[in-house]
Amino acid sequence: RPSTKKVITIGRDADADLTILHPTASRRHASIVNGADRQLFLVAKDTRYGTTLNGQTCAPGAKLRLDDGSQIRFALSSRTYIVRLASSQDPSQAPLAEAALPTSFGRREKVKEPKPDNHQKRKADGDADAARQALAERRAKRKAEIDAMARDMVASTPSYTAPVVVPEEVEEEPEEEEATDADAVSALTKRWQLPVSHEARLQPASKAVSCIASDPAGGRVIVGSLDYKVRLYDFGGMDRRHRPFREIEPDEGHPIVSLSYSPTGDRFLCCTGSAQPKIFQRDGQHLLTFNRGDPYVTDMARTTGHVTIVTGGQWHPHEKMQCLTSGMDGSLRIWDLCGKTGLRDFLLCDHTIRVRDKGARKVAATACCYSPDGRKVACGAADGSVQIWQLKGRAHNYLRPDACARTAHRPSTDASGAVVSCVQFSPDGRSIASRADDGFIRVWDVRKLSKSQPVCEFAGIEPRGLTANLAWRPDGAVLCAGAAGASKNDPGRISFFSVGGDAHEVHRDAGGYRPLVSLGGCAKGADVCVLWHERIRHVFVGGSDGSVRALYDPALSKNGALLSVKRDHAPRKFLTADTSHVDASSIVNPNALPMYRNDDAFRSRGRYAKTRNSQTLSKKPDPPLAQGQQGRNEGARTTFCQTFLENELAQGPGNIRNEDPREALLKYANEEPIFRTNATFYRDSGGARRDLASDTLEAAESKFVEDQKQLMDRNPSRVIRDARKKPDGKEGGT
Repeated sequence: RPSTKKVITIGRDADADLTILHPTASRRHASIVNGADRQLFLVAKDTRYGTTLNGQTCAPGAKLRLDDGSQIRFALSSRTYIVRLASSQDPSQAPLAEAALPTSFGRREKVKEPKPDNHQKRKADGDADAARQALAERRAKRKAEIDAMARDMVASTPSYTAPVVVPEEVEEEPEEEEATDADAVSALTKRWQLPVSHEARLQPASKAVSCIASDPAGGRVIVGSLDYKVRLYDFGGMDRRHRPFREIEPDEGHPIVSLSYSPTGDRFLCCTGSAQPKIFQRDGQHLLTFNRGDPYVTDMARTTGHVTIVTGGQWHPHEKMQCLTSGMDGSLRIWDLCGKTGLRDFLLCDHTIRVRDKGARKVAATACCYSPDGRKVACGAADGSVQIWQLKGRAHNYLRPDACARTAHRPSTDASGAVVSCVQFSPDGRSIASRADDGFIRVWDVRKLSKSQPVCEFAGIEPRGLTANLAWRPDGAVLCAGAAGASKNDPGRISFFSVGGDAHEVHRDAGGYRPLVSLGGCAKGADVCVLWHERIRHVFVGGSDGSVRALYDPALSKNGALLSVKRDHAPRKFLTADTSHVDASSIVNPNALPMYRNDDAFRSRGRYAKTRNSQTLSKKPDPPLAQGQQGRNEGARTTFCQTFLENELAQGPGNIRNEDPREALLKYANEEPIFRTNATFYRDSGGARRDLASDTLEAAESKFVEDQKQLMDRNPSRVIRDARKKPDGKEGGT
């Protein structure tokens, strides 16, 4: 349209002469200047997305001439503005002198005017009030238009399969149909300050990722998975390949359930599928193991540790010597790292909170967390309840929770309740969010938890596994959570929700609140766990396919993945030697000649190979008999003992294994017994047992004298020498 103004301002501001409604446009995006001889000039500002003239990007501050038919596009808007110059016969378009152009845009030169009187002041004040009222009406009208546009924009939640990466220089303009959803999602992420424009993929795990934790500074990230391993990543030492600098297996055969760093970042807590959580140093060295309780004690307050699977754990937000764990045994335990230790230096626990259902029966505690100030603990139970306790010291019984929502989550097919997989306090501590396997995320007011309905709830967030969690933005206005696809082979997604205020009212329909933005996640499966770091402003996402992604925005985030994505990996260095001066007749290594070579020195390994492989020559003990060990099984007889028993005893003439014991005894029935007993003597004597001696005393004495004479006749000297000996063995006198 024709205009007589010297400078025409263009931008998103409501006071601009030409208003651009696209969210990527700046408040003062560009200006059009009326020059001499009816010429128009375009002056582009230094904006983020720039301005294009006839398909070419305009340099900031450059004064470009506009011709009839010139095409202008501002920012990422799909609209194209065409310049139409007025005809020379139009008297309303008088040429302007070059001297009349302003020296600077957006500023007004001060002109000294005469001092007005009181009547003029009152009139000026009335005009100013009318102008302010008119300006307020225009702003209110403009705000209503912007709200209407926002409602139309989010009428259908945009979704796509990968985060949008906005290039700094737009070489080719995308088609309008293809850029509509991407531009809308990019505008929403910029508006809500969601750091999802860029992505860095860490080295994946072999199985599903179950938990992610980061130290308070954001320099290190640890990832636990169902392959029983914890991977440690350091952004300061990684290159763009993002490989972990260490992998540890805390408890063999048990998946990782929860990870949490200490407030100082020098240690971390690792909870596995066993009943004994562990403490590790920053670099992965084992420090401490928690005690396992007595499984035969029914009252969990009377034992000193968990007796079944541990389901969660968190370090105290301020105390470096205190942490919290939950278990399937229906207890929350607060551990003092400076407390007593038992056998094998296992840490004992004497601060227990018992979790009960509505009927005062023991129920499994499936999730736990501290409040931001560390004065409260919250628990999610297997009956779908959310319970909160105020910490009152280890001597307190904690029979009843201070606040409880018994029916926080309840599935439609089972009246017993849904399993709560995550509870998380908001950064200000006034709200708490819970997530369960019923597909709902509910936000509760902590002060009215027992009597009120949820502040808001989000449906359709299907979890995949009992470790699915959620994460709050540091200001508490937005929370995010991962979800599974429609089927097993569909990609997962990560959704961002607005919590509180009037913002989330726009995203509500008959089915409940809808997410602000839904981004594509892992290729197959679901995004299980998320972590929104407060300091580096990264969003870490772990998937059921083992993938680990770090989402960030260079305009909002700092450090973290920004340090590693710019660092190339150093190639391997090989030593090279200059062999140009060596000819074929030169002897480089004289010891390689046959006359100097010692074959025994190089064949020592082969010489003793037969000895090492031989069971007898190497004197290696036999391995234990187990199924599948080097082809050996329980039925094989390869030991010396088995061979001896089989060849010598089992097949020898004295083997009585296959002989009938009754027949073996009967073959000795008619033979003379070797040992005579009272029974055989009674049988041989005809039944008359003789108890008296057969000789008289005189006959016995005469028999003894005869025996002595016979002895003296055989060796008289020996008999005399024996007679001279005293009873103590010494010889006496004659």
